[in-house]
Amino acid sequence: MDYEALDGAILAVLPKNCEVLSVAQHGSTNIIEREELVGMAEAEYEGQKAIASVIPDNAVVPVAWGYFSNTKAKAWFMAEFSNLRARAPPLEQFLPIVKQLHQKSVSPTGKFGFHVTPFYGPPPMVVDWTDNWEKFWVREFRSGLNYVETMRGHDAQLLEIADLFIEKVAARLLRPLQTGGRNIKPSLCHGDLWDGNIQFNVDTQQPVIFDPCSFYGHHEMDFQCMKSPRYIIGQNFIDLYKVKVGASEPSEDFEDRIALYAMAKDAMKLLLEKYPDGVASFKGSLEPTIAILDEASTCDGASDDSGVDISALAQESESRSDRADRTVAGPAPKPADSAANKVLEAPPEERRLARSPVIEDVALKATRAFDLEPSRLDEDITGPDSEHHASALASPARESGSSEAASTNSSILYRAFSYLLSKLKI
Repeated sequence: MDYEALDGAILAVLPKNCEVLSVAQHGSTNIIEREELVGMAEAEYEGQKAIASVIPDNAVVPVAWGYFSNTKAKAWFMAEFSNLRARAPPLEQFLPIVKQLHQKSVSPTGKFGFHVTPFYGPPPMVVDWTDNWEKFWVREFRSGLNYVETMRGHDAQLLEIADLFIEKVAARLLRPLQTGGRNIKPSLCHGDLWDGNIQFNVDTQQPVIFDPCSFYGHHEMDFQCMKSPRYIIGQNFIDLYKVKVGASEPSEDFEDRIALYAMAKDAMKLLLEKYPDGVASFKGSLEPTIAILDEASTCDGASDDSGVDISALAQESESRSDRADRTVAGPAPKPADSAANKVLEAPPEERRLARSPVIEDVALKATRAFDLEPSRLDEDITGPDSEHHASALASPARESGSSEAASTNSSILYRAFSYLLSKLKI
């Protein structure tokens, strides 16, 4: 990038009578020169604009986005300067910010979706408007599978297990949210809310969030990154949110829904075994809910004066921020000849007996599919940091042949499906 001059399209959006004194690189500037990804600039602008409209004191304020003056193969995104430092905020300070984002935001259509296409890493999300949350999630899940197939080739067994997972687990955990008189409000979700996208404004002493892949969805989706043990803002924040704000009904499914959204480690296998009968195992009513609930009702199940002592949660989170090494090492998987699909079709008791060889078989398959070292099987890669993420975008695995780029460039897989293969450990 030429730091001696600004493109005319950028100059055109600067304030009137503005004089450019200097142009310099600040922080880690990432430039992605791939025409199919120019929509990221618009997505970043629209997502950040939506967030800033709800929590203006705690969001990077966008200014504009656009194409370069001489080509539409390159785009840019501009925001107001913020003097930020990489520091995780205290849980009790951050909680009301996330609560306000979820409760005060209003979907312009009253449905789940977004008006522009956000990107979760390289792959674009599918965010066409729908009033059915189960449909939204399953559609995006299948989109992730399609991306994996494009990058890694066809895998019939993987797709077969995915179909079973959608039929049994997704239906069981998501359908009750909008049936039997229950309903959920489409809330504005950041979409990638991990501590790398949360920093402290030195001037205002307020937490600031940025780098979203925003959409209107079930607010509990914003906890997907927090299930990872490598992040400072993690399970303690989820616990605190449930205590102080509440969980969507049925509340007893809360932890399993978060596991579904996070797809962390052994979650898919555990959930398949827990719900072998699918939605038929739900004991309540599954009649579609017609009435629209009050906007705050499903995000405010508990009051702030609940009386629960949460000091331990906050103290544990703060102690975690001092950890220098948060990686997790695990044993190498052992090969096996068992077929996952046969075991999944077996009765629950037989599945439990056959669990270990299935897990080993699937884990071994993952190391080959992702060019991973066996020692990395237990390493949590739920949310690659922005620098690695940008590196993967600029040098996709297909072109570079790098195993590191292959790992980060498949982030949607890790988020939506790779844990079935590479993270299972029971």
